Amino acid sequence: MGADPLKVGIQGVYYVHGARRAGVIPVVKHFPGHGSTTDDSHNSLPVVEKDEQTLLQEDLYPFQMAIDYSVDVIMTAHLLFPELDPDYPATLSREIIGGLLRDRLGFKGVVISDDIGMQALTRNFDLDEILKRSFEAGVDLVLSMGSGDQMALIDRVEEFYETGDLNPKDLDESVRRILRLKLKWGLIE
Repeated sequence: MGADPLKVGIQGVYYVHGARRAGVIPVVKHFPGHGSTTDDSHNSLPVVEKDEQTLLQEDLYPFQMAIDYSVDVIMTAHLLFPELDPDYPATLSREIIGGLLRDRLGFKGVVISDDIGMQALTRNFDLDEILKRSFEAGVDLVLSMGSGDQMALIDRVEEFYETGDLNPKDLDESVRRILRLKLKWGLIE
């Protein structure tokens, strides 16, 4: 949407407002920001060499504006930010999703991943690790667009829950966030 964080933030808030007026649940993306890389996460894992303070002033500024405007959903990016988490890209990072997005920026809504079939993830992690780490990081909904049998993915997550590989309290909180979103938008009564 541009290089100026303030202008991007204003455009983002207008997008959120317009989508809401049209009856569409707005989603802002790709957290914590895709603007600093020309690499395509469909094909590889982009690396962004910025510290948190720089991110706050640049890439995160528009997200903070959207959060302050009460955006309901934020989509993650499959980008590695070694200054924040040297081991895991944002979608799989507890520090980035749980720490930065939820704790420091104050986002209380639903977090959805970008497509977990993208090569930024699949070239670097196996499917079980992608699923587990996403939910452990604080992702509420995992997007999978044609990257395998959807029912098998659901069965796998259920297995992780039953074996204790995923924290039931974290999953319960995710379900609560999703239900609050559906209630707010009249998708359930």
